Order: sequence, then C-alpha cells, then structure tokens
Amino acid sequence: MDNLDQKVKLNSKKMVVRIVAVAILAIVVVFGVLFYYQSQGLIKVFPTAKDFEIRKLTSIDENKFRPAEGLDMKIFDDKISQLQNLRSEILKDPENPSNWDDFAQIKEFLNDHQGAIDAWEMAYQLQPYNFRTTYNLANVYQYFIKDYQKAEEYYLETLELQPGLTIAYQGLMDLYRYNLPDSQDKYEPIVLQAIEKNSANSVEYYSQLISFFESKNNQDLDKAKAYYSELKKIDPKKAASVLGNYPNLK
Repeated sequence: MDNLDQKVKLNSKKMVVRIVAVAILAIVVVFGVLFYYQSQGLIKVFPTAKDFEIRKLTSIDENKFRPAEGLDMKIFDDKISQLQNLRSEILKDPENPSNWDDFAQIKEFLNDHQGAIDAWEMAYQLQPYNFRTTYNLANVYQYFIKDYQKAEEYYLETLELQPGLTIAYQGLMDLYRYNLPDSQDKYEPIVLQAIEKNSANSVEYYSQLISFFESKNNQDLDKAKAYYSELKKIDPKKAASVLGNYPNLK
C-alpha cells in the first residue's frame, strides 16, 4: 500500500512538473509571437525604448521652473497646468510636432532651457523643415545653454530654410562678434549675405558693419569708410547719425 501511495505521489509530482513546463512554454511562445508582431508594427503590447525616451523627455520637474521677474504667479501656475495637459497629449500622440513645439515653448517660458531644447529637438526630428524650430534651438543654445557650435549649426540651418530671416542674421552676428572670437572673420561675410538676402534691412546691416570695423578689436578704417559711403547712398539721415558716433569716418 505504501509503495502504491508513493507511486501516486510521484506521478502527481511529474504531472505537476509537466503542467508547469507546458505553461511556461506556452507563455514563452505567446510572448515570442507578441514580440514578433510588435516588431513588424502590427500590434503594440510592450513599451519600447522610444516610449521610455518620450516619457523622459516629457518629464516635468517643477524644481527647474523659475518665474520671470514680476510675473503673476497665477500665469506661472497656469503654464504648468498647460504643460501637464500637453504631456498627456504627447504620450497619446508622440508623432505630432506641434505638441512638441508647444511643450518646448512653455518649458522655455518657465526657464527650463534644457527641457525646451529636448522638446524642440524632438519637434525638429519630426518636422526638419520648420525654420522656427531651428531658430528657437539656435537662440536657446546661444543665449542660455552657451553651446555656441550648436547655435551656429542651427542658425545656418535656419538660413538654409529661410534665407531672408532677419532675426537669424542678427543671432549669427551676435554669435560671431561676441561669443565666437575665433570666428570673427565670418562676421563680414554673413552681414553681406544678409544685405543680399534681406535688403529691406540694409541700413541696419551697413550700420552694424561700420560699428564692427570701428571697434577696437576689429578696427579697419578703410572698410568702415567704404560701408559708410554705401550707407550714405541709401539713407543719408542715418549716415549723419552714424557719423556723429564715428567722426573719423569723414
């Protein structure tokens, strides 16, 4: 009788082991099939590396936010609420570049400059021909992140997309004159390009060239006088004003 009981118990254990093994195998097969179909883009069951990246890029750390001086705190709090709503929208539809742009705009408003950069970089990946995105990236890289090489890259990309954009030329002029001292030789060519592509603002561009070549670090009186002569042709009144600041142009 004891031997029979032992055999029954042994068979029962073997049966349990078989059932468990079959269950594990079935689970493995099911997961394998699901992974395969997800890899083919047919279904989505498991979070992907991109999902984790999007969650990270849309994270909201209020410790990084700083209200502008004098800003009404109700406006500040409302912006944070808008940001939270946008995060939900992005998680539902991460391929919408407008949502990423809005997310970046609010992060920049809240003075989370790196957060704004991250969101605009995503918007740029989704919509690489939007010059406003590249311009925003260039500005934040120059004036807040202080990555001047990145700033130059995005200003130049902006001008590829929109060759006559005044504010992009102004950003590059600041960059070459004040923040990239080893690139000051690029200042004159970019301003001459601006005069060619954005002639409506030639008066301001010639004035800036005169100022540049009158400055201590880049003094070249012959060039300053040559650009002053060009300025006189198109706006004598402005030229007279400039002469008041730089009397040696006579």
